[in-house]
Amino acid sequence: MTPRAMNASDRRFVAPTWALSSTYDGLSKPARFRLVDRMLDAGAPVIVLAEGPTVHAWACGEADTLHYVYVPPDLRGFGIAAKLIALALGGYPERINVTHRWPRESSRFVFRPQLTHREAA
Repeated sequence: MTPRAMNASDRRFVAPTWALSSTYDGLSKPARFRLVDRMLDAGAPVIVLAEGPTVHAWACGEADTLHYVYVPPDLRGFGIAAKLIALALGGYPERINVTHRWPRESSRFVFRPQLTHREAA
């Protein structure tokens, strides 16, 4: 599996896995899809881990802000999320702003939902 920038066909995997695996504090499913589409349409950079045309995991973020990272359960625990985060952010900063709640308690991740412009979702 090789990491690379998302292409147009990868979006068919990225958008639904993002919208369906996120909650964004109670946003409805249609609102999550609108939010994800809006962020991708605005050019939010996505790094995918793929084998040929098949995407297995991905991360979306820029500078010091991680919008989302998705690794399926059977691939978790191998450091894939950390690798994708580092590629998406250009390194693995000491503090990372996240626009979704991080699943585990960590002082590294600072929850900043306002960075997704959720009000228009």
